[in-house]
Amino acid sequence: MSLAESFRKYPQFSNSEVAETIGNSKSVRKLGPSDFFGPVSSWAKDRERIYGETIVPRHVYVIDLPKGQKHRVAWVYHEGFTPDNMPFCQHEIACDCSGEIEELYSPEEKEAVIEECPGLMPALELQALAVNKALQIDDILQHALKFHKETPMDEQPELIQAFVGASLFHLLKNDYLYPRSWIANVESGWTMTALASKVLNVPGEGVEWAAGELEQQDIVQIESPVISLSEKMKQKLEEEKARREMFKFFEGQMTA
Repeated sequence: MSLAESFRKYPQFSNSEVAETIGNSKSVRKLGPSDFFGPVSSWAKDRERIYGETIVPRHVYVIDLPKGQKHRVAWVYHEGFTPDNMPFCQHEIACDCSGEIEELYSPEEKEAVIEECPGLMPALELQALAVNKALQIDDILQHALKFHKETPMDEQPELIQAFVGASLFHLLKNDYLYPRSWIANVESGWTMTALASKVLNVPGEGVEWAAGELEQQDIVQIESPVISLSEKMKQKLEEEKARREMFKFFEGQMTA
């Protein structure tokens, strides 16, 4: 199931929109999965009851709005069957707008709700900062390597170019193998240039340059603004995963 089937149209974030329209992160708080309630929880329960789907919250943010109102945004595991009876399982963003969006018929109305969502961008921003901090990207790039944002990526030292490329690959690899961790994307399996830019704290043009270099090595594939792992890399990761599992199995047999 793609985000097009849940939100019906995934949000197209440009680099400028991410930089200029994000909310105030101080109004955003991260909660535990047990705090998954409100309209987004009702949406999940309706889908579970009507379609037999499974929806499990992994991360939950609440955005404090004026007049004491709140808006929840969650990263959820979503499993079920498409209208064509094809099984799907993925992680995706859901929020208090999800139920409202599904009740609308016009694509323009659905898109308007997404664009006006008061919680989507603030939650993505805070999660991007959390991922950056967890991976110590700023500590390495800004402090150790002395990265200057004003310098185009193709003019940066090779060490910085390599680090940005490796960091982008690591994000996509982590999303592929451990999607529940959430790399501040809107759906598992891919991210967008502007969102990766927020996580890496690198201008969007720099992310595009690094992605282009990785694409030439058949590590990622680009359908601007979407960046995802190439099929060749996915196959390689699956083979590595199978070897690790086999090793663990034989190791367990030997120690039994």
